[in-house]
Amino acid sequence: MLEQNPQIREVALCLDNDAAGIEAAKRLTETLKQAGYENVSCLLPEYKDWNEMLKNICQDEPEMEMSM
Repeated sequence: MLEQNPQIREVALCLDNDAAGIEAAKRLTETLKQAGYENVSCLLPEYKDWNEMLKNICQDEPEMEMSM
């Protein structure tokens, strides 16, 4: 994706908040910085993964009706 879009200069990593995700974020951040991406951020969910976070948010929000 980055090779196909050389105009991208900022990268946000969104991985699981567990040992494997944290370790992968460290490795990917280092690899990306070595490749010249200086602005690399890592976003970790409050829960184990992003799906768990979304499920929690949806439980807290009232149901929204979709109109077509």
